[in-house]
Amino acid sequence: FSPKFKSWDQLFSASGEVMKHELGIGPKPRKWILMWTNKFRLGIDPYFIPTSKKHEIKRVDRLARMKRRGRT
Repeated sequence: FSPKFKSWDQLFSASGEVMKHELGIGPKPRKWILMWTNKFRLGIDPYFIPTSKKHEIKRVDRLARMKRRGRT
């Protein structure tokens, strides 16, 4: 989303409405951006959030099931 914001000031001052209508950012990324800019304002440094393994496990199970049934 860096091309959408011209400066750090615009990133930190943009409201949800501006991101939605003027910048064309969807709901999930918009919520994520607003959450992290607010955390940064509160003094919380950004940190890594690992992705869930839930969907990966389901995919593995699905592939194993397909192999048992002879579909691969």
